[in-house]
Amino acid sequence: MTVRGIEAINLYMPTSKSDVTAAIKTDVREETGRIVEPVVVGNGDAMTSVERYRQEWTQLLANLDEDPESFRLAAFNGQLKMSKFRSIHWALLLRVLNVDHRSWHIQRAQQRSRYDKFRLDYVSNPHELAASDNDDPLSQSTQSVWNQYFSDQELFAVIRQDVVRTFPGVEFFRKSLIQNAMTNILFYYAREHPYMCYRQGMHEILAPIIFVLYSDHQSLLHFSEIAKTDINETLVNVLDTSYLEADT
Repeated sequence: MTVRGIEAINLYMPTSKSDVTAAIKTDVREETGRIVEPVVVGNGDAMTSVERYRQEWTQLLANLDEDPESFRLAAFNGQLKMSKFRSIHWALLLRVLNVDHRSWHIQRAQQRSRYDKFRLDYVSNPHELAASDNDDPLSQSTQSVWNQYFSDQELFAVIRQDVVRTFPGVEFFRKSLIQNAMTNILFYYAREHPYMCYRQGMHEILAPIIFVLYSDHQSLLHFSEIAKTDINETLVNVLDTSYLEADT
């Protein structure tokens, strides 16, 4: 795959939910090998997938209200393997979201806004900017727009090289949109944290995070298609499929 440089961040960004779905449509069950067993309730009847999904979501919120630390114990005991909300549990464990689920929509909005700002702050093309008369493509000054541009190009290429090799046996990571999203995320992280920058192997840490979030998105889409109504607004917001990259 040809590296296009940091301009690719703007070039490859999807413009709608349909673009995202078409670009990365993947059978999550095939990738993970999951087999979902029916849940049997007290009277012996198997719960439908909608009932099972809604019950797990309701129980998650109730647990956060009654015993905010219970999700940690569930994670340590391996009880999240079949969860449809594993990405939310991970966000809680990593303190991306706090236990006040009533403010999740505000937390998500702030995080998404901050991610959008990264593009404005870290993606610049000197050809499109009014550069200083004292600045030129050969400048070695740390204040040079051109110098930063070429450094960013090099950083982007290094990250891209690792990302395209992520789990080569998993089709999900061969999708262009996923590779672009991972490259963008790691590039922004490196620019936001220059003391750490990018280290080889970071793409393998990012990979399961974006995959689990995508899996939860697919579960929500499936639930929405069947349930059609009475879908919790917080759930729709916190797992908005339009923000796969930003929420990862």
